[in-house]
Amino acid sequence: MAEDLTGGARASDAAEVPADANGAPPDPSDAPSEATEQHLRQLPAPTAEEPRSLATVLQAGGRSHRGRFVLAYGLLALVLAGAAAALVAVLTGPKPLTLPPWSAWQPSGNDLDRANEIASFVERRYRLENGSQLVAIRAGPPQVQNVPITAIALSSPSTSGASKTNVSFLPASNSIVYILCGLGDRCAVRSGKPSAERLRLLRRETLELALYTFEYAQDIDSVVAFLPPKKGSRPTFTMFFQRSDLQAQLSRPLANTVTPGTPPLPKTIGAGEAATIDSLTNAHLFKFQFQPLADGGVVLILDPPTA
Repeated sequence: MAEDLTGGARASDAAEVPADANGAPPDPSDAPSEATEQHLRQLPAPTAEEPRSLATVLQAGGRSHRGRFVLAYGLLALVLAGAAAALVAVLTGPKPLTLPPWSAWQPSGNDLDRANEIASFVERRYRLENGSQLVAIRAGPPQVQNVPITAIALSSPSTSGASKTNVSFLPASNSIVYILCGLGDRCAVRSGKPSAERLRLLRRETLELALYTFEYAQDIDSVVAFLPPKKGSRPTFTMFFQRSDLQAQLSRPLANTVTPGTPPLPKTIGAGEAATIDSLTNAHLFKFQFQPLADGGVVLILDPPTA
């Protein structure tokens, strides 16, 4: 077949109708009717889900978690508000009770160091009417002429009769000994005359020594304080305190027991303080003597002053 020189298609190629599988042309009855085509046109066109961008996904996720964040922030705000209210209550409420110190002055070091500091602190504060220091005080472990005092024999009146006494042995290992020396012959007070007022001041001084010792030397159970004798006499009297004797006074500040500040002179002790001193010290004044023990130690024997 010859080629069309004008470039147009051949008539036989223009409208070629496809045949069916048997080679026959299609049946016109197989074409959709006009009603069918109209029904199909009325159906909604199928839509494919469009892909969502990252911003769209994040925006949708943010909306889904926004309620949770709002709830969390609300709870946090409530917690912070409660904490702020508690802080305001603490800052503006009544202050907790703080106990005053037991004493304005305190010693330091181990028990023996503290006893020596207590002796030095107390001795220079007690004076006679002429301004002289009443006594010098030496602190040390329980011993006499370098021989250890291993026991204390304490005599006390018996409840069964005024002329009878009871004796109890106490260990001396946890004791502190103070020697009050008036710097005169045999440690007698060098100036002035013995008097009841001066003896009361000496008892006040030993009371203060004992209170400081029990408060700040926790391992000490008892205090022995040898008093200066009368001129021309040998030392005869001592003060002896056990911790339990002064438990009530140790439970409150020192100023509640003895007048704070400079101690009074012998003749200027007030009636109220004199009564306090007498009630706390009269029963703790003893005559003393030493007796050797078979173990090489010494026992300190304490008898009531009237014995």
